[in-house]
Amino acid sequence: MVTSRIRSVPRELIQIGIATEENRERFNEALDILDAWLARPVISYHGRYWNFDNLRIVPRPLQQPSPPKWTTVVSTASATKSAGRRSKICTAFESVARIREIFDAYRGEADRVGFDCGPEELAIRRNISVARSEQQAREASRRAMDVTSMLLAADPRVGRHTPSLLDAPKAGSGFSVHADEFIAGTPAQVAEQIIEQCRACGAGHILAILGRTVDQRRAEAVKLFGEDVIPILRRAQTV
Repeated sequence: MVTSRIRSVPRELIQIGIATEENRERFNEALDILDAWLARPVISYHGRYWNFDNLRIVPRPLQQPSPPKWTTVVSTASATKSAGRRSKICTAFESVARIREIFDAYRGEADRVGFDCGPEELAIRRNISVARSEQQAREASRRAMDVTSMLLAADPRVGRHTPSLLDAPKAGSGFSVHADEFIAGTPAQVAEQIIEQCRACGAGHILAILGRTVDQRRAEAVKLFGEDVIPILRRAQTV
């Protein structure tokens, strides 16, 4: 599997003195080089930031024509570009309705360039709080909301947060953070919410953030997710 991470966040770029537009251009050139390497054993490239001739990269990938490619996206434009590259996509933060729009853009481009696109090409990532009791899970989810709000507070791509985190992005920004981002409850409740969201937008994969601290509560959440939630999700695949 080949994974393309997001291009870095603004506060990281500030530390190294790279403007957002330059970062975007560098990232797009790097993707072009990566795709070329996966397709051919010897490549040449001449761009604004990268220039080389007859570069041989070894070893070659075992999977042909290439390993599965995954790209993190937060917009319809990025989804469309990823479909053109035949890269699977994962997205987060937004409402299920907005994610469906992003996935629809991907599916539309996939149809245009002529490759089959189903749930296996699509993933959503969510902050998931799972506990033995619903109350414990809700408390953990509130903490997750606070942490997320703090992490994104200085990110200009995100609209100003309201207390409920329900907000539309500012003009020109990348995304908003919706309440759908936070799934909480007992294992059965969490599984039900995941299944509902995936079916609503057409995703075949779920990536779970099960807390951000290393403590007993997180260990318990991971255990519950693995032993109680995943079996329900697997059974749902056959329905």
